[in-house]
Amino acid sequence: MKKFVWPHDAQCAVCLTFDNLGKAYDLYRYGHAQGMASEGEYAVKRGVPTLLALLERHEIKATFFVEGWNGEHNAALLKEIVRQGHEVATHGYLHEQWHTLAPEEEKHLLEKATESLAQA
Repeated sequence: MKKFVWPHDAQCAVCLTFDNLGKAYDLYRYGHAQGMASEGEYAVKRGVPTLLALLERHEIKATFFVEGWNGEHNAALLKEIVRQGHEVATHGYLHEQWHTLAPEEEKHLLEKATESLAQA
């Protein structure tokens, strides 16, 4: 078997994934956004843009798991993630606890989330 050579003489590979773009989980779990002063907005306003700049500076691509609700309410940020060449994957509609859902409800929420992300 031929030995694989990583680009730039790297010794390993790392898979970066990011989860929960905004308020969806807190809305699902608590009915409102949590957070001391951020009110669930830090990720959207500062965290993800800072992270995107870091990834771009180092020419790193990542996967962002985004809830459908967050995609609907943060379409500009989602478009920027895609524009920079990152992968977007669905993470439910409101970050649901899948083991608690009936199969029909799970299917409905995945379809709703996928449509929301596609629209955004």
